[in-house]
Amino acid sequence: MGIKVHTMNRRKYVIEEDINREMELKYINSLHKKYPDQYKEIYLAIKEDDYLHVYELINSESGKDTINEQTTSEYHPQSDSAMNFLKNLQL
Repeated sequence: MGIKVHTMNRRKYVIEEDINREMELKYINSLHKKYPDQYKEIYLAIKEDDYLHVYELINSESGKDTINEQTTSEYHPQSDSAMNFLKNLQL
C-alpha cells in the first residue's frame, strides 16, 4: 500500500494513520516469517497485552512447553550488587 506524501500550500505531509498501518504491516509480516503457523494468534495476544499467552505460543512453536529450571539456575551474578539482590530474594 505504501505511505502517500500529500502536498498543501507547498508543504508536504503524511498522515499518521498511514505510517502506523505500514509499521503494523511490517511487524505482522515479520511475525508471519518467524511463526508461520501462529502469527495471527501471537499478534492478537500482543495487541491484548497477554504476554503470558505470547510466551506459551512461541514456546509451543519451538517445542518448549515451560521454562527450563536448569537454564534459570545456571545464572551466576557478575557484580556485587547482583549477588546482594539474589541473597535478598532468597531470604
